Amino acid sequence: PVDHSDPEPEVFSQRILIGHRGFDRPVVLVTEGYELGENYVAELAEMLGANQVRVEHRYTGDSTPEKLQWEHLTIAQASEDYHRIVGLLREIYPAPWVSTGWSKGGQTALIYRSHYPDDVVATVAYDAPLPRALEDPRIDAHFNQVGTAECRQRLADFQRLLLERRDELLPLFRWYAMGKGWGLSVGEARVFDSTVLEFPFSFWQYSDADCDVLPGAGAADDELLAELVEVADAGWFSDATLDSPSFHQFCTELGFYGYDERPFADLLTADDYPLCIYAPDWTEEEYDPEPMEELDRWLRTDAERVMSVYGGIDPWSAPAIPVGEGDQVQLWDLEGNHFTFLRTLSDEDRMIARQALARWLDVPLAEVGE
Repeated sequence: PVDHSDPEPEVFSQRILIGHRGFDRPVVLVTEGYELGENYVAELAEMLGANQVRVEHRYTGDSTPEKLQWEHLTIAQASEDYHRIVGLLREIYPAPWVSTGWSKGGQTALIYRSHYPDDVVATVAYDAPLPRALEDPRIDAHFNQVGTAECRQRLADFQRLLLERRDELLPLFRWYAMGKGWGLSVGEARVFDSTVLEFPFSFWQYSDADCDVLPGAGAADDELLAELVEVADAGWFSDATLDSPSFHQFCTELGFYGYDERPFADLLTADDYPLCIYAPDWTEEEYDPEPMEELDRWLRTDAERVMSVYGGIDPWSAPAIPVGEGDQVQLWDLEGNHFTFLRTLSDEDRMIARQALARWLDVPLAEVGE
């Protein structure tokens, strides 16, 4: 849906992929936070023996309009997309629908459900954050307590070592970026510094979080750079991200995180490293906290049949969704990272999840697989 009073209204098609297991089977709606990418069968579709509908997020991949009207990239518009798709496909698949998503996709599933709570009978969100600010301070607090004090110190020492040897590492970093085909128009030193500042987030989010493998002062330059780019995606700060649809969403409605530059202020080449420089034509006044505040209120007071799954070392677990008054389940793997799913939980927690799904779908427990 768009504003058709616009003399040149936005028109685009939205890409979806459907996996069919029978017209009488439940349907799992996978709300992707980005483009579809490679196809896969979602965990929930396997557990329920369900049909699957994966929907690409508007303004990403093949669902990008020729004319980018940023005012139409809102969470309300995205929710309308899913509502319309579900309404059309329910005529073909009348069995119960369940929505699910991972990370930004899980966040999207929750937002859509809050706008249209009766479109699906339940929602399972994996590793989905609910930031309360443009730079949520709970994420900074997470970095001060995750892991051990020794590990956190080794991370900080590694970051400082990288910045101290910037002059030696920048030529290698430049060649690495050229090999990847990345433009660095915001400045190669800024991109390098941003990658160093990002390192702890990525370390706890995606890696094995093994501080013992971090190179020390005696390491060669190429060893230092290899560890940096293996863990932190420097491409996140390249021209490929400039005017990014996802950054538009982070910086206008979804909220995000920032960096604490203070421990490295004497070594950085700039005073501040705001991630919203990658959002199109962004100014600080554009951030509106109300949409996420509305989601928070809905979860606390009105949400029913919502399951959320988190890993305890994942930075995105710091702004985990609240568990409200309704029939909700939140499950944790305290040692898990951003790849925490039902299948990675304990046997006890997987049983809790199966029982909840069976209750919500009104089916025997035996119909909800492991």
